[in-house]
Amino acid sequence: MRSALHNEVDEDYDSSSNASSEELKIGSGSESEENIGKLSFPEFIPRKRNPELEIGLLFGSFEELKYAVRNHAVFNRVEPIFKRNDKERFHCVCKEGCPWKLWASKLRGQDTVQIKTYYPDHTCLKVHKNKYITFKWLADYYLEDFRADPVWKTKHFRSRVRKDLEVHTFRSNRGGDSWWG
Repeated sequence: MRSALHNEVDEDYDSSSNASSEELKIGSGSESEENIGKLSFPEFIPRKRNPELEIGLLFGSFEELKYAVRNHAVFNRVEPIFKRNDKERFHCVCKEGCPWKLWASKLRGQDTVQIKTYYPDHTCLKVHKNKYITFKWLADYYLEDFRADPVWKTKHFRSRVRKDLEVHTFRSNRGGDSWWG
């Protein structure tokens, strides 16, 4: 399901930590006795390159959710803004004027985090310099390639990044760890 729970975007809407999974549309593929009354939601796969975010998606922690949102940002060439983060909830939006929005919170009595509201459509322009492409992110993404060829030349690496992610990389002179793409 890739649509929002609400038809209107309400700026004052707050998906509090008290929101339960029962409030979401529930789909169950099996009607067996052990599944009656149990909720079934998809779980996030951490090694997935370009995660498909959706309402009801479960994460082991807020760090996993942030990882997924950063990967979404890199592969879709957008820069979402992490607005409200605390121990119980997570709110992320895109640039002003773009309807993309994500609300998530912990399930009651658990450390599991679930997306409660999600507006998937980006109307903003694609970015050419993505702050989420850091040398740490690149090293993690291309780890297997580095292991296969430990003497991988920089020019070949940059060419591969350009082809895979449609971005140009260069070392930032700002003293940070960003590789702008």
